[in-house]
Amino acid sequence: MIKETFDEVKDKFLSSVVKRLEIIECNIFDQTKEIESEHCQITSKDRELQDLKTKLNDSEKRTAEMFNEHEQYSRRNNLRITGIQGDKEFQSSIALT
Repeated sequence: MIKETFDEVKDKFLSSVVKRLEIIECNIFDQTKEIESEHCQITSKDRELQDLKTKLNDSEKRTAEMFNEHEQYSRRNNLRITGIQGDKEFQSSIALT
């Protein structure tokens, strides 16, 4: 009688433990899948970030080249003709001395 009661309690306890273990295993499996999904998203975002950094660097290089080219070819080609009356007001103080 005591052995039967003990076996029943033991079976109930074991079934409860097994049920809890199954629930925990399911939760772990779900969390593992979620972690893998997040890892894939992070990897994708890292690649996208690297692509954007490369594009930004290329754009900065092109902008610097365009700025340099613009500065090289934008100098003024002005002529100053001296000796004409009324020109003294336009001459600089260095030229007058």
